[in-house]
Amino acid sequence: MLRLCIQRNGLTRQRQYTTVSDSFPKQFPWLRTYGPAIPISSRHIELLLEPSDFYGKLIDLCDRSRRRIVLSSLYLGTSELENGLVAALRRAAARGVSVRLLLDYNRSLRGCPNSCTQLSGIAGDFSVSLYHAPNLYGWRRSRRLGNLREAVGVQHMKAYISDDDVILSGANLSETYFTNRQDRSILVPNSPDLTNFIVELVTIISDSSFQMDSNGIPYWPKGIHGYRHPFYGRRASAAFAWNVSQQIKQFISRWNKDKFDSNKVDTVVYPLLQMAPLRILSETEAVLRLLGECRIGDRLYMASGYFNPLSSLSDFLVTSKGSRSLLVASPQTNGWWGARGPGRFIPGVYQATTDKFLRDSAIYRDPELQVRHYRRPGYSYHGKGLWWYPRGSQHPCLTLIGSSNFGHRSWIRDLELQFAIATTNSDLQALFHKEREYLWSYGELLDSSTGSSSEYNSTTKLLLKLVTPFIQTFF
Repeated sequence: MLRLCIQRNGLTRQRQYTTVSDSFPKQFPWLRTYGPAIPISSRHIELLLEPSDFYGKLIDLCDRSRRRIVLSSLYLGTSELENGLVAALRRAAARGVSVRLLLDYNRSLRGCPNSCTQLSGIAGDFSVSLYHAPNLYGWRRSRRLGNLREAVGVQHMKAYISDDDVILSGANLSETYFTNRQDRSILVPNSPDLTNFIVELVTIISDSSFQMDSNGIPYWPKGIHGYRHPFYGRRASAAFAWNVSQQIKQFISRWNKDKFDSNKVDTVVYPLLQMAPLRILSETEAVLRLLGECRIGDRLYMASGYFNPLSSLSDFLVTSKGSRSLLVASPQTNGWWGARGPGRFIPGVYQATTDKFLRDSAIYRDPELQVRHYRRPGYSYHGKGLWWYPRGSQHPCLTLIGSSNFGHRSWIRDLELQFAIATTNSDLQALFHKEREYLWSYGELLDSSTGSSSEYNSTTKLLLKLVTPFIQTFF
């Protein structure tokens, strides 16, 4: 049974759907070139549309766990709701559950209190790993740079596991993602193969990361990894990246050997890794090929909270033959809106990249290409993903969900984990369609003549237009 869970005004409404067996989708056999094919049951899959649904399900999974909890995120926040999550982790560890967290080193140490102080002192089978970007060495590690060190690269993978249940998401473990920052989250229950794949991947990255001691202090475990950490310099960085890359490629190769009877499966997940610092570019290659195969009559919807595409992606989006619709954050729903210091201009950088895309696309005058701003009072927007509708179908047969924003940062700097879910199950397709419609219901259509005209004055717009090409690879 499939469930669509929406919480509004404190009330939860659930719609139930029956499932129908069918054969595995044949539209995308080439996806296995970029990630292993992992069959899952389409029964009981649940969309967590609202931030409060995401938080409630996290707490529920932690409280029901019996064997393991594995959480991979950019960071853990320090507000009241995060305290509730930490309390649930403490309860789980106290009853003997293995609890593992993978976070980013620099983001988790930002300010005080921070992620590490939040998690210090938890007894039991509990560990926190802090990934440190391999190209963050030399002067780039200087404390004087503060938060700018995160611009070099971060651990951005998102997946939240309890036993054999997993929430595939793009959301971080922070109060805004639990209250009023719109993202995407899908609960896939009772999926041991998928959860085991994610746990093994997280373990590889965790074993190549700093560890946090019981006092919340990160340390590098000497004698365990067999190589020096990359912050010692260029050679150490190259050796580290090569070592971890080889481990991941061998891991993917092992999973690619698994076979299944396609006649008995209607839904398959393809994990797509995007780890440019480790020379792994599966998501980039898969997305570009997907766009290249878009034909007249096909419909493609893409969402990004931080729209800053590489030229290769822009070219495919502009020239693809099918119908394309993009949903991106408006400046006011950008996560950086209202920030202090230089950060207050970051929404303008993303608006400048959106304006450039609009200008480039206007040359073709293609009515099949639309760009929309997400606008929802009191909310910011962090949702990202892709929905593919084959010609003649009212529902998508493929969706991409995960941590990637399809931009410069995602494709050349950070560690990203994307999941392509292909299905022939009509009810699951309908569920994905309802999710996409729900997000697009807050979209405001843009064109090349509107752009950012109502967001910034002419001087600021000009400065952003001039500066953005020099700094956009960090966003």
